[in-house]
Amino acid sequence: MKTHTLLLLFLITMSMPASYAGALEVEPASEAQISRIKMALGDQYPVQKVLAVKSTNHSRAYYVGAAFYADGVGKAVGVWLMGGSKEEPGMTLSVDGVAYEFSKLGKASESKAGGSVTDPEAKALKNALEN
Repeated sequence: MKTHTLLLLFLITMSMPASYAGALEVEPASEAQISRIKMALGDQYPVQKVLAVKSTNHSRAYYVGAAFYADGVGKAVGVWLMGGSKEEPGMTLSVDGVAYEFSKLGKASESKAGGSVTDPEAKALKNALEN
């Protein structure tokens, strides 16, 4: 019985999506991703740091977070979902309210792609950029 239980737990663990299998890898964003964020925010919001996390739900997408400065607010952190590869990002959507407010890019939550502040990738980026 004990062996069957252990085998069952092993099989369940091996079939879990990557989001449950371990910690997400927060990595530096590519130059293309940084450029896209800077273009979306414009010159009025100087970008301080940009990080990326490969999406666990989308086969060809990255969550990209940026820490930037906004007058009257100070340091702000926004998260976007970028389709495509890291070096050739495609459609970019706002995942959180900060990203939407300052970039005016469409909301990921209202698209077919989805994307939410509750996604583990968004949480990892917020944590890495706010601390």
